[in-house]
Amino acid sequence: MPPYGEFIFGHEYAGDVVAVGRTVDEFQVGDRVVVEAHMGCRRCENCIRGLYTACLNYGNARRGHRANGFTTNGGLAEYALNHINTLYKLPDNLTFEQACMVTTAASPLWAIDLMGGYLAGETVLVQGPGPIGLI
Repeated sequence: MPPYGEFIFGHEYAGDVVAVGRTVDEFQVGDRVVVEAHMGCRRCENCIRGLYTACLNYGNARRGHRANGFTTNGGLAEYALNHINTLYKLPDNLTFEQACMVTTAASPLWAIDLMGGYLAGETVLVQGPGPIGLI
């Protein structure tokens, strides 16, 4: 259980912007967006080094970290609060369902390409893949 009480799951989601904060000018009401579940606090040593999945403030909203669907309300909630750094505008020809698959596919692609040093066209073994590895 997260330290903030009960929350609603859902970490791979897309939807429509229904409200924006007073300082937000990157998005407007009605924009179609897909969400990256968490981007780290962007202030700890790991986040500054680009290792936001190993954020030292994981789950600590007071220190700037939100893991939507894990430590705060996510995509199965009627509304979810998201930082602008976790939102990506969708082109009109991409459905919400397709957009959610793009963010899901990014995890293994990031691991194989950036962390593993593999190049497109090379052969790799994915062992015990689960649903993400099957993409």
